[in-house]
Amino acid sequence: MATLVREARGQVITDHISDLIHAKSIAVDFEYYEDSRYYAALHRAQQEASYRPTCIVNDVTIMG
Repeated sequence: MATLVREARGQVITDHISDLIHAKSIAVDFEYYEDSRYYAALHRAQQEASYRPTCIVNDVTIMG
């Protein structure tokens, strides 16, 4: 049961972070996409959104 709860929580977190990244990427000016540093940071955030926030929450939960 704990595994099921952990997986469900992870999916909710992943979806929320992905939605935030998407909303922020739409809100910025087009000039940001011409900056390779911004584009690289956006790409990295999109890639890591699927696992990093969930890992952080799981670590905090274990510590608490």
